[in-house]
Amino acid sequence: MGDRGAVRTVIVDDSADVRLMLRIMLSSDGRFDVVGEAADGAEAVDVCGRLRPDLVVLDRQMPVMGGLEAIPLIRARSPHSEIVLYTAALDGATAESAAAAGAIGVLHKGGVGADVAAELALMLARQAGRHATQPVAPAAPIEDVEVRVGPVPSEAARSWVANTRCILDAIQARPEAVGGPIDDSVMAMFRRFLDAWEAVARDTDVFFWTGRAEPSHVRQVIEEWVRIDSMDEATLEALGCHWAPPEAQPFFASLTAAVVEALAGEDEIRHLAERLGGEGPAEEEGREQG
Repeated sequence: MGDRGAVRTVIVDDSADVRLMLRIMLSSDGRFDVVGEAADGAEAVDVCGRLRPDLVVLDRQMPVMGGLEAIPLIRARSPHSEIVLYTAALDGATAESAAAAGAIGVLHKGGVGADVAAELALMLARQAGRHATQPVAPAAPIEDVEVRVGPVPSEAARSWVANTRCILDAIQARPEAVGGPIDDSVMAMFRRFLDAWEAVARDTDVFFWTGRAEPSHVRQVIEEWVRIDSMDEATLEALGCHWAPPEAQPFFASLTAAVVEALAGEDEIRHLAERLGGEGPAEEEGREQG
């Protein structure tokens, strides 16, 4: 918060008219102090790195770099900034991708009016409530965990995602390769993560992503991936796939390290993740992990 107790806010939109409209509506509300503006995602990363605002209202579609691609980069430069995506096309996939990247909410441009300040204040209040109710004792139940992947070359992320899609498609067609079908909900989670990572890596040189999930969901994903990872080369070749090439390894190494760090208090899951990180038989065979 600023000296006046107001939420220090940066507005990001390629339309000067939209920026002016939001500035007027937020500045007229004593709870917000607009301290900066940007016209695209790349500029927003620089502005937020300098100003470290409390809140970033970020347009989805912009030249140079869009909002979804900018979210993880903004969080890397200004970790304590809360981000709200501002979009003309609000759908479930956009909302999921925004949340996965680290946004606390999504505003629909078509539905924004004079109450935009109230909507943003409600989102911030809910986020503050989530932080306030998280347990502080290490042994207490964990509501969710935050996983931060990167920075790594985006090319590594693109390579790993493309290769992993091939593996998942093949296993979905021939589940006997891993001893039976992957649970539908877990397969859906796999694909949501891949979609989010692909979107972040598409237009950037450096990949950085932050996501939140319940430990139980992370457990499911890792347990199923261990099944996939246990395939030998012959089985994988019969599926028409291969393990990720060396250039993809920085992404997988960062992903595994991020999961292990996030689950430091969840020993059973952490040990599974460490196995994927190269402590199991796969490393002894000298291959790159999936």
